[in-house]
Amino acid sequence: MPVLPSDANPSREARIAALIDTLHDVEQQLQALTADEIDTLASRAGSKRLLAARNPSVAAALRAEQASIRSAELLQAVAEQALRDSKAMLDMAGRSAKVGGWTFDVAQRRLHWSDMVAGLHDEPAGYSPSMEQGLAAFVPEHRAAVQAAVQRCIASGT
Repeated sequence: MPVLPSDANPSREARIAALIDTLHDVEQQLQALTADEIDTLASRAGSKRLLAARNPSVAAALRAEQASIRSAELLQAVAEQALRDSKAMLDMAGRSAKVGGWTFDVAQRRLHWSDMVAGLHDEPAGYSPSMEQGLAAFVPEHRAAVQAAVQRCIASGT
């Protein structure tokens, strides 16, 4: 079963995904141990749902497992909604303050501008310039400092 390192600080979404993986692993192990004792039905999502169990204790354990899976699915849905809400608030604040952000894809050497940054540079939403084009958007006296900061981030992996 996947276990998160105690020193890790994964995002909430990553923790939820790890819990779901763990639940699926437990479900597979339980099915392997009780193969002749339960009948299951595949759901549209591909996970197994209990139809009938010949052993009452197996039935109770499987119902508890399925409740755990439903809880994890609900937790994921709540986390996804919280993420959407947070993004909406960040977008609203960015529009109000005319502030945006950008990230750099090291492998593709491409910048990813927020819609606000793209708009500030008269580019369409979703615009993704090359590093060279992005650096050209900075005033000349700050380009070297920005380029050096990006190089440090690439070198350190942060």
